[in-house]
Amino acid sequence: LTYNATEKLLFRAAYAKTYGRPDFPNIIPNATIEENDIEFSTDPNALPGTISIRNTGLLPWSADNYDLSAEYYTDNGGLITAGVFRKDISDFFGTLQTIATEEILNDFGLDPRYAGWRLNSTINSGDARVSGAEFNVRQSLGVLGNWGRNLSVFANATKLRLQGSRTADFNRFIPVSANWGFTYTRRPITFMAKWHHRGEQNRGPSTGQGPLAFVYQNPRTTMDINITYQAFKRVSFFVNGRNITNVWFTQSRYQADTPVYARRSSTNSYGAQWAFGLKGTL
Repeated sequence: LTYNATEKLLFRAAYAKTYGRPDFPNIIPNATIEENDIEFSTDPNALPGTISIRNTGLLPWSADNYDLSAEYYTDNGGLITAGVFRKDISDFFGTLQTIATEEILNDFGLDPRYAGWRLNSTINSGDARVSGAEFNVRQSLGVLGNWGRNLSVFANATKLRLQGSRTADFNRFIPVSANWGFTYTRRPITFMAKWHHRGEQNRGPSTGQGPLAFVYQNPRTTMDINITYQAFKRVSFFVNGRNITNVWFTQSRYQADTPVYARRSSTNSYGAQWAFGLKGTL
């Protein structure tokens, strides 16, 4: 539904029924068995081994989606939008990490002799909910006079609230994300600078650090630039740079009582990525 309140302001309401099938790698039959040498172990909690098995009976998830938004168009072509949304999910995917019993082994078609081993798989963990709000603005600064007529700015942000069981697989959802930047155009040059922020992302359970521990991708903010030089009417040169400040990518594993100094598990530097090229049209 769309309601035009004025010439420049409109409101939207929407509903959708959606579903998502499992990725093929999660349902193609396969099992990996890693046996531990515990014959001479003095650890009373040592496990015989670990079984990682794909769940061929994994069902698609389905969701009821609700959206409300407002849009405002400015006099000089700008746009401001804001909205809220909710996704109610059934049969959501979850991560199973447990000590195998004969009943669980029977469900996965495994031999009862693996009772007492650690079992990892993907299951339908029940219901989950994703709700949130988003904001977007795009505006030319021409109203500020000559210095602003070649400059435009943009910004957008999304905040999510994730609700579900502890095993729910929310690793594709980023609770907080934002982008902002500006474009300066003065022929024959166009310069764009963009910043991207990703909040802390839960990547799944990490029981090796504790029963309530998870793997997290740490928050980061990177910067990209794009420069275009219009050499001729149909030919232009460009330079694109990604993560030009070389922000490092850090991953952590922890639960609430894990000391801060013990949380970081890996840090990777991929460097800035540059592309140079020539574009033309016929």
